[in-house]
Amino acid sequence: MREVSLHVPPGRGAEVVRAAAQRGGVAISRALAHDADGDEVEVVTATVPNFVVEELIGVAERTGPLEATVPSTSVFAVEPPADKPSEVLLDVTPRSAIEIVLAGQESAGSWRGFLSFAITAGVVVWTGLYTEVVYLLTARCCWRPSPGRP
Repeated sequence: MREVSLHVPPGRGAEVVRAAAQRGGVAISRALAHDADGDEVEVVTATVPNFVVEELIGVAERTGPLEATVPSTSVFAVEPPADKPSEVLLDVTPRSAIEIVLAGQESAGSWRGFLSFAITAGVVVWTGLYTEVVYLLTARCCWRPSPGRP
C-alpha cells in the first residue's frame, strides 16, 4: 500500500476522499492548508493499494490544479485494535518490477551510476560463471551500490 498526499483546490477535497474510500483507501484524512505561494489548498492523505494510486491521482487531477506526493516506500496499514496486528494487516503485496528498478537507481544515486553498477555486476557474474570461480559469485552477492557514488 502507498500513502498518497494530494493538494487539491479548496472545496474539492471531499470528492477525493470519496474516491479514495471507494478504491479501498484507509487512514484517509483531509485538512485545509496553504501552499508555498500562500494559496489555500485542501490536503488529502490516504493509504491506498498500489494498483489504484494512478487511478486516484487521475480522479484528483479532474478537480483542478494538483500536487501529489507518493513516497517511494510501501506502508502496512493497520486499523484498531492494534493488539492483533497480524489479523488487521490489510495488504502485503510484492513490489512491481518498476518499483524494484527505481529503488535500485535510488540507491546508486544516478542513472549513470546505476547502469555502471549493473554492467560491472553483470561482467563479474558472467566471469564467475564462465570460469566456474565460486568466490566471484559469492563476492557479487555481498557487493551493493553505495548511495551518492557516480
